[in-house]
Amino acid sequence: MNFVLIVVGKFTTFILKMLGKGSATALPGLIALKFNPHFCHDFKSSFSKGVILVSGTNGKTTTTSLIAKIIGDQGFSVINNIEGSNLLRGIASVIIKNSNLEMKIRADYGVFEVDEAALPFVMNELQPKIIVLNNLFRDQLDRYGELDNLTKKWCESLQNQHSKTQLILNADDPVIACLNKNLDLQTAFYGITDPSVKTEGKHYADSTYCPICLTQLNYKQYFYSHLGLFSCPNCKSHNPLLDLAATKVSMDKDKTEIKVIGKKEVSLKTNLIGTYNVYNILAAYLTVRKLNLDPEKVSATISAFQPSFGRQEIIKVNDKNVFLLLSKNPTGFSQSIETIALKNPQNVLMILNDKIADGEDVSWIADIDFSPLHFPHMNLTISGTRAYDMALRLKYEMCNQTMKMSNIETDIKTAIFKALTKTPTTETLYILSTYTAMLEVRKILTGSSFK
Repeated sequence: MNFVLIVVGKFTTFILKMLGKGSATALPGLIALKFNPHFCHDFKSSFSKGVILVSGTNGKTTTTSLIAKIIGDQGFSVINNIEGSNLLRGIASVIIKNSNLEMKIRADYGVFEVDEAALPFVMNELQPKIIVLNNLFRDQLDRYGELDNLTKKWCESLQNQHSKTQLILNADDPVIACLNKNLDLQTAFYGITDPSVKTEGKHYADSTYCPICLTQLNYKQYFYSHLGLFSCPNCKSHNPLLDLAATKVSMDKDKTEIKVIGKKEVSLKTNLIGTYNVYNILAAYLTVRKLNLDPEKVSATISAFQPSFGRQEIIKVNDKNVFLLLSKNPTGFSQSIETIALKNPQNVLMILNDKIADGEDVSWIADIDFSPLHFPHMNLTISGTRAYDMALRLKYEMCNQTMKMSNIETDIKTAIFKALTKTPTTETLYILSTYTAMLEVRKILTGSSFK
């Protein structure tokens, strides 16, 4: 059966690419799972050194890409869903792409980004060696529901994992930090201890109540949203002891240096900026440390690593830089704003779509923190299927400041043209967009996108 499914999948891929209908990152796998729901399970032993899964609301793609790059740079073969198709069908499509007609995959590791809702199914099918869980924020409430629903499903599936499975958890997220309770799984935690990395308590914080006893948490320090140094006044739960700690974070508009202490102190340099990327680096570094890789080569890969598509990706357009930031939920959008604020942006395009992959409920934009931006000094353009919703949100944000209706353009291609026209040569246009909008932007600017 699987032989036939691989042949059909490869033929489907060929046809889709020949017709210019995308990169075949979902349909081949969808067909395979239709006829064999356990198609992925049948190939789990093909990865000689195991499978690594990465999930969470924000940072999945960057963390997965970095882990895969580090492993590949040390001479191991690795396959992953770099295109971002992170449901089970996306992983099945990757397996079909990398399988030969003898139904064999020549790979040491499989490193896969996994959608939060799909994680329980993927864990059960692939029985991973390592599971990396970054964070949980509100995202697509119409699809995922509230965070406690996801957490419950995660916990149920984690209980069914093999005792040798290793968990890599973010100690600064109260929900993630307690996922190993009552589990017989090896667990390692990462987090930040640098007192200079702090923000005031934000109105977009999601999980400020103890996940164990539901008492409101006390915070000694916020890093962003509900991530920080927390303790419960009732059950006394708090951040777990760290296996990897960022003790010093130095950040400017172009790069970040992180001093970490695990087995020893190491200085990591990266082109990624933003507090959320500090967590992505920590998650990846702690994960590959469990694989006993050469630490000097790991540091070199992190230093040279370039952002994944749409995640601080820079595209050159007629002597102007376009800086893309995927911004798809209150926390992610707010962090994007804090990140570009470091660069004192003069030219900004915000794109809000409400397609199925974005989440059809856009009420979350009410919780975006726009305060780091100085609107009177910006060339601001707004676009997307819900451009006027974003314009109204910004009108309330700016109060008495004037927003020109000419700055609103629902057609994304026209909006990009207008925004680039207003961007002087040698300057940067910053584009903050939801997921489907980001794909469209990349296709317009580069002629290609991942679907």
